Amino acid sequence: MKKVLIFLTLTVVLLMFFVSCDGQGEHTHSFGEWSVSKNATCTEDGVKVRYCDCGEKESETIPTVDHVYNTTYSFDNSFHWYTCTGCDSIKDKEEHEPFDAELCSVCDQLIGPTEGIVYDKSDDGTYAMVVAYNGIATQIRIADTYQGLPVTTIYDSAFKDNKTITTVIIPDSVTSIVNVAFRGCNSLTSVVIGDSVTSIGDYAFRDCSSLTSVVIGDRVTSIGNDAFSGCSRLTSIVIPDSVTSIGNSAFSGCGSLTSIVIPDGVTSIGDYAFYGCSKLTSIAIPDSVTFIGDRAFYSCSRLTSIVIPDGVTSIGHYAFWFCSGLTSIVIPDRVTSIGDYAFHGCSGLTSVVIGDSVTSIGVYAFWFCSSLTSVVIGDSVTYIGDSAFYNCSSLTSVVIPDSVTSIGNDAFSSCVKLQYNEYENGKYLGSDDNPYFALVELSTKNLSTYTIHPDTNVIANNVFDFCYSLTSIVIPDSVTSIGALTFANCKSLTSVVIGDSVTSIGNSAFSLCFSLTSVVIGDRVTSIGVGAFANCSSLTSIVIPDSVSSIGNSAFYFCDSLTSIVIGDGVTSIGDNAFSVCSKLKDVYYTGSEEEWKAITIGSNNSTLSNATIHFNYVPEN
Repeated sequence: MKKVLIFLTLTVVLLMFFVSCDGQGEHTHSFGEWSVSKNATCTEDGVKVRYCDCGEKESETIPTVDHVYNTTYSFDNSFHWYTCTGCDSIKDKEEHEPFDAELCSVCDQLIGPTEGIVYDKSDDGTYAMVVAYNGIATQIRIADTYQGLPVTTIYDSAFKDNKTITTVIIPDSVTSIVNVAFRGCNSLTSVVIGDSVTSIGDYAFRDCSSLTSVVIGDRVTSIGNDAFSGCSRLTSIVIPDSVTSIGNSAFSGCGSLTSIVIPDGVTSIGDYAFYGCSKLTSIAIPDSVTFIGDRAFYSCSRLTSIVIPDGVTSIGHYAFWFCSGLTSIVIPDRVTSIGDYAFHGCSGLTSVVIGDSVTSIGVYAFWFCSSLTSVVIGDSVTYIGDSAFYNCSSLTSVVIPDSVTSIGNDAFSSCVKLQYNEYENGKYLGSDDNPYFALVELSTKNLSTYTIHPDTNVIANNVFDFCYSLTSIVIPDSVTSIGALTFANCKSLTSVVIGDSVTSIGNSAFSLCFSLTSVVIGDRVTSIGVGAFANCSSLTSIVIPDSVSSIGNSAFYFCDSLTSIVIGDGVTSIGDNAFSVCSKLKDVYYTGSEEEWKAITIGSNNSTLSNATIHFNYVPEN
């Protein structure tokens, strides 16, 4: 019995070996159900597979399937047909069968011009135009010809404020859609613009609030101002390669627009072009664009990325205002100016690289960019505007190049993580290599004396304004610029020495310094700003060096103790009211000739100059 049991056991083991599928010996696979890995289409075979527990796969081809055709017709001006949903195959292509003058009895599409459209001939009798519509149809097809003349123009206000039209088919004969042609057609849902149209006029489709679909022909070169503004249901539009300019407010208020491709031929994006396109998430700006207008992408809050091409030279005011979805931006090397409020409120922006050609950063340019952690400012920037980086509360570092000569009021105010250098009750901002680059703020203004750190390059706007107790100041030779209103209302200030490196004196820099009696202006100053010394009523004399080329409006207005001035022969312009109400001015010592004096442009209300004695070819004492 024991031998029988051993024999049966061996037999079972051998059977298990031969029917197993572990890859050893001969065996039989046990496959599961078939599953489709690739569906068959009308153009390609499909594939189905099944698997054994051991991992072995078996596959079979699924033959191509029959075409599946749309249940609605495709059509053009002459034919209708059915198109396959999976390929370009068509069937049952037939000529239209007119049911009446306008509709095909089979496909129910417009095949003839609509009644009620009013046409007129041009003054020279060479073409016809659509001037009005008096019909009641909802679908409109414009005729190719009128009295033997091609219909080339849809005239100003032809369909304006029509409330019933839903569809417009514009024939290939039309070359121009004039201003306001379809403005306020708020039932219009789709427009097909023929291939001969070259221009879409201003306000052409403005406030067509039901418009969802627009096909623009391949010859359109310009999209006018406000052409599609207020088309709040327009979700997408293809701008053909022929277009070279997108007008101001062209797509302003298209709140449903999610994406748009701007073709390579476009050179300018107008002011307000995509203003308030709040669902726009991405946009590609081609290399051909050189100009981005004011408020071009204003409040496009879902715009997450944008590449500014290398050809752009100017970014307008408010261009990306409150584009809170933007995370990073690189401003290319050809851009020369960043407009006021350009990136104002871009709270998602974390990094900014400013190209080397930028010379000015406008006021409030990056105001409240609260996620911004670092900024690299290019080497050509000379001016950082008021509140330019105000409340960039995450900003930890900024490198300011030596080229900067003016930092506006509150330029880096409320940047709570930014590290300042303290010296003599003042806050200095600068790079690691030059830690005392710019004097931007005083800890207190109750000062009688103050020593400016000798490495300072810039004194920002308003730093010493209303320092009522300050009596004298020496501006070191390292300083290149004195900002606007820097010493305004320092009513006890009696003397100022301006270092030889200063090149500009800002607007109203020393205005209302009533006690100021002595000023020495360094030999490198080229401009004296508007109102720079206005109402310095104790100032008796001033020497303007040969380096100065312009004296701003009201520069010495109401300096009514001024008796003599020296004006260098480098001056080419003296602004309006520059020496107005300088009632005691008697002598002007000019280092140039009489002919050179006559060549100076002298603004209005400077009779004190003409009434004073001009001493030509004056040689100042050393």
